[in-house]
Amino acid sequence: MSTKAAFLALVVAVHGAVLSSSDISLITERCAQGSQLSWELGTRSQALLSLTHSPYSLFNSSPLPPPTVPPPGLLTDVFSIANETVANLSNPGSIQPLVPQDESTADPASIGIAVLLANRTGQGHNGTNYAGAATGQLYFLYSSQVPKTSDGAFSHRLDQLQLWFVVVVVIPSSWLNPVQERLHCHGSALSRLLRCSYGK
Repeated sequence: MSTKAAFLALVVAVHGAVLSSSDISLITERCAQGSQLSWELGTRSQALLSLTHSPYSLFNSSPLPPPTVPPPGLLTDVFSIANETVANLSNPGSIQPLVPQDESTADPASIGIAVLLANRTGQGHNGTNYAGAATGQLYFLYSSQVPKTSDGAFSHRLDQLQLWFVVVVVIPSSWLNPVQERLHCHGSALSRLLRCSYGK
């Protein structure tokens, strides 16, 4: 099974298709083996949250903001993605994307929810600057380095202005419009920067 097929199957599994637990385990394993690009890591972290960590998923009905203390081992894979991403940054507090070598403006931001959750749940006790990395990604999106249309829409590419629908799916919506719907509550992980508001 190719990486793209594994991602598609995992997304299908998350959204209610009837797959056996052994199929889901195989798909999850293949996604872990094949996740290398920023969009793959972001997609994997979101799928894991939706599939096995529902209290921390963006699409659940539990109270907001998400808990600060997860049950042991619950978010291990998601925290691993966040930790590796931030550990690869030369200066997590500077204005830069979560994956600086990426040619996309949006794909690195797809890892943002994993980084915000790592910060919210206190994973930075080992000195990892999750808040700085997430803040740097947010400021990068609004910087002059990212091409934008005259009305402010983000380009998907860094080298030229290109509008892709995927930008509104990949970038955490709390970073697109800080006063927007339920998804904004994940911004509470950076409470000094973003404020949590339920609804509008």
